[in-house]
Amino acid sequence: MKSFLKCSMLLVLLILCITAGAGYGYDIRIGVLANSGPEKCRKMWNPTARYLSEKLPKYKFTIVPLSFDKISTAVRNQEVDFLLANPFIYMDFEVKYGISHMATLKNKFSDDYPLFGGVIFTRSDNPGIYKLRDLAGKKFVAVAPASLGGWLAALRELKKGEIDPYKDFAGLQFTGDHDAAIYAVLEGKADAGTVNTNEFADLIRRGKIKPGDFRVIVPEWIGISKEFPYPVSTRLYPDWPFAKLRRTPEDLATKVAIALLRMDGKDEAARAANCYGWSYPLNYQSVDELRKELISVGYSGLEEMSVRDILYKYKMVFILAFIMFVILLIVFILLAHLYMRTKRSEGSLIESEKKLKDITSSLAEGIYVLDEQGNIIFMNPKAEHLLGWTFTELSGKKAHDIVHGRKADGSPLSLEECGIYNVIRAGIPFVSRNEVFTRKDGTIFPISVVASPIMENDKVVAAVTAFRDITERKQIEAEREKLIVELQEALAKVKQLSGLLPICASCKKIRDDKGYWNQIEIYISEHSEALFSHAICPECGKKLYPEYYDKIWGEEDK
Repeated sequence: MKSFLKCSMLLVLLILCITAGAGYGYDIRIGVLANSGPEKCRKMWNPTARYLSEKLPKYKFTIVPLSFDKISTAVRNQEVDFLLANPFIYMDFEVKYGISHMATLKNKFSDDYPLFGGVIFTRSDNPGIYKLRDLAGKKFVAVAPASLGGWLAALRELKKGEIDPYKDFAGLQFTGDHDAAIYAVLEGKADAGTVNTNEFADLIRRGKIKPGDFRVIVPEWIGISKEFPYPVSTRLYPDWPFAKLRRTPEDLATKVAIALLRMDGKDEAARAANCYGWSYPLNYQSVDELRKELISVGYSGLEEMSVRDILYKYKMVFILAFIMFVILLIVFILLAHLYMRTKRSEGSLIESEKKLKDITSSLAEGIYVLDEQGNIIFMNPKAEHLLGWTFTELSGKKAHDIVHGRKADGSPLSLEECGIYNVIRAGIPFVSRNEVFTRKDGTIFPISVVASPIMENDKVVAAVTAFRDITERKQIEAEREKLIVELQEALAKVKQLSGLLPICASCKKIRDDKGYWNQIEIYISEHSEALFSHAICPECGKKLYPEYYDKIWGEEDK
C-alpha cells in the first residue's frame, strides 16, 4: 500500500513537471499558409519577418511556409509561434487549439475594410456555363478543402443554389494552389473552378492572365458588388488574421501586434505582401457562421477534430482530470482498504458476539454489557427472560434509566448512587445482594449483581453486568428470620436447666451451687417457671396409708 502511494505521488509530480512547459527562446517562427506554393509564400512574407526583426531587435523572425495538409500538424505540435492563414482555418484552430488573432490584413482593394471572397469562373469561350446551375455535370477545380476563398466560400453558394458538388459535378479536383487551379481551367483541364478573389486579381494585375479569358459566374443573390473593385461570386469575409499560439507569451504578442499596426502601406513588407499593412483584429463572426452552416448540412470535406486534436485542445483539462482521477483512485483504494478492514472487523465482531451469545445462553445468570456511555450493547437470553425486554428493544439505550433506576423500597436511584454506573465511571468492580431491577411490566425484583469493567489502554471501554433473580431466596430468608424470631420468643419464656445436678439418694434433696441441700421442688421452682402442687403416688400411699389404700387407689388399680 505504501509503495503504491509513493508511485502515485511520483506520477503526479511527473505530470506537473511535464505541464510546466519549457523555456522560451528568441528565434520566432511565423507559420504562413502557402496557398500558392512555398516559393511565392517566402517571397511575399520574408520581408514581413525582416520588418519584425528590425522593430524587435531582441528577436529573429523566420517565415515557415505550410501547405494545407501540414498546417494543422504544425500548430498542434507547437512548431511555430505565430500563424498567418485564411479566416476559416483560423476559426477552426481557434476552436481546436485555442489560438487568438492579433491583427487583420488590409488588402489592396479596401484600405478601410479589408475583405475578400471567392470567384467562380469558366473560360469565356465555354458556351455551356452561364449560371450556377450550369455547373452540374461539369468538371470543377478548387484549391483545397480548407481554403476559404479557394473553395469554402464558393461551396456555401453552391449549397444555396442546391448543387451538391459531390453528386452533381462530373469531377472535383483540388490543386493545392490558386495559380494551378486558374491555369487548369484556362488550359481546358477543368470546365470551371474557384479561387480567392485576391489571387485572381493579382494574376490579372501582374499580366499573367487576361480578364477577357474568363467568364465569372455570379449568383443572383450576390449580384455585382459596387464596393468591391474586382469580380466576386460569393459573400465577402474579413481578410487573413495574424494569430498567436496558446503558449506564445502575451508580452511578445503585444509587441508584434503594435509593430504590425505601425506598418505603412509603402513599407517593403506591405508591398511584397500586396497589402496596405494591418488593422486591428476584425470580427470573424461571418466566418464562424459559414463554418457552422457548412457543418449543419453535413459537409464531409471539413476536417473533423481528431482524438489527438481534442487531447491537445483540452490537454490541461485532461491533465487536471487525470490528476484528480489519480487522487480519487488513491482515496478510493484507501477507502476500500479501510472498508475491507472494517468488514473483517465486523465479521470478527459478529462471530465473537455469536460465540458470546452461545456461551452465555446456557448460564443461569442474566448478563448484559454496557458501553462507555452506559448504553446496552449486548444481552444474553436469560437477561431477556428476567427483564421481559428483548435485546432489540434495549439496544443502544441506557440501562440505568430503564432497568436500574430504583431502590429496593421503590424510591428513585440517582446516577451518582448507582454502583453499576460507577463501574464505567471509575473502573471499580461492584458486588451487591441488595439491588432491584425493573421489568418491562414495571414490577421490580431483587437481584444479586456483579459488575466488572473492561479496560483498554487503562481506559474503561465497557462493563459486564451479571445478575440473578433472588426473589425465592429472599422469601426463604424472610421465613427463616420469622422462625428465628418465633423461637427466640419461645425460649424467652422457658428457663432451661442444664448441667450435673447432685441429688440425695434417700431424701431426694438437690445441692445448689452454694453447697446447700434444698428440697427438689424448691430448686426447680427457682430455676424454671414450673409451679408445684403436692400429692401421693399409689406406692407411697399403700406404704404410708394402708388403711386408706383400697378406698383411694384400689379403684385405680381396678
